[in-house]
Amino acid sequence: MSRPIVTPVRAYAALLLTLFACPAGRACADPTPAEEATTTDAPSPSTEIKSDSRSDEPSLSLSTYLWMTSLSGTVGAAGLETDVDQSFFDVLGTADKVYGLMATLDIEYERLVFQVNGVYTHAEISDERTRVRTGPGGGGPAVGVDVDVEVDTAWFETLAGYRIYQAERADKSGVFKDLAVDVFVGARVTDLQIDIDALAAATLSLPGGRTLTAGIEKELDGDKTWVEPFIGARLGARLGDHWRVQVRGDIGGFGVDNSDLSWQAVALAGYEWRVNGWNITLFGGYRALGQDYSDGGFTWDTVVHGPVLGAQFTFYF
Repeated sequence: MSRPIVTPVRAYAALLLTLFACPAGRACADPTPAEEATTTDAPSPSTEIKSDSRSDEPSLSLSTYLWMTSLSGTVGAAGLETDVDQSFFDVLGTADKVYGLMATLDIEYERLVFQVNGVYTHAEISDERTRVRTGPGGGGPAVGVDVDVEVDTAWFETLAGYRIYQAERADKSGVFKDLAVDVFVGARVTDLQIDIDALAAATLSLPGGRTLTAGIEKELDGDKTWVEPFIGARLGARLGDHWRVQVRGDIGGFGVDNSDLSWQAVALAGYEWRVNGWNITLFGGYRALGQDYSDGGFTWDTVVHGPVLGAQFTFYF
C-alpha cells in the first residue's frame, strides 16, 4: 500500500525543483557546457595584450636622411668675418653646392633610450658687393669686394635618456606606443673647416677717361673642433595605424669649450608599415641647428636649417 503514495510525492518534489531551477517558459541547460564555452570564448584581455606587447622589448632603429641645408649667420677666420645667407633653394640648380647627409642609430629598452647621430654638410657661398664713395667733386672710387666661402661641417652627437611618459592602446596588432615623451642629456662634437678667399678692388676714374685700379686678395682658412653638452626632450605619437609624428628640441653650449650657445629643433612626420619583421617608415620634416662659437679670430655664429627626407628601419628583438 505504500508504493502508490511514495511515487506521487517523488514526482511532485521533482516538479518543484524544476520550477525553481528554470524560469517559466525556458528549458534548462546543462551548466557544464556553458561554463566551458565561457572559458573558451572569453580569454583574459590582459593575457592577450601581454603576449603581443612590444613595449618591454628592446628595439633598434637605423635612419638615413638627406638634409637640404641652408646657411645663415656670420663665419670668420683669422679675424676676417663675412655674413652669409644662402638658401638651398637658391642653389637648387647646383645641388653639390649646399647639401647634407645624416644617419642615426636609436636603441630603446623599456624606458631607456639611446641615440647616436652623425651629420655632414658642405656649403659654398659667394658674396659680391660694390660700394661707391663720393668725394667733394661728386666722384670717388668704386670699391668692389668679392668673398668666396667654403664650409665643411661634421657633427657627431650621442645622447641617453629616459621615457617619462608613455600612453598605450591595444588592438589586434598588439600594444602600440601612441604617445611617448623622453628627456635626455648628450654631447655634440663639431668639426669645422672654413676656407675664405677675399678679393677687394678699388677703381678710380681719372681725367681724360683713364682709370686706376688697385686690389688686394687674401686667402684664409681655419679648422676647429669643439664639444658642447646639451639637454632636451622629444615627443613621439601615432596618428592611426600608420602615421607617426615626432618633435624634438635641445639647448646646450653653456660656455663649455668656447661654445656660448647651441640649440636644435626637429619636426618629422612619417608613414609606417611592416615588411618581413621590419617596421619601415618614410618621413619628411624640417631641422634647424643654431650655434654661437668663437675662439680668438675664429667665428661660427650660424643657423643651419632645411627640409629633411629619409627612411627609418626598426627591428624588435
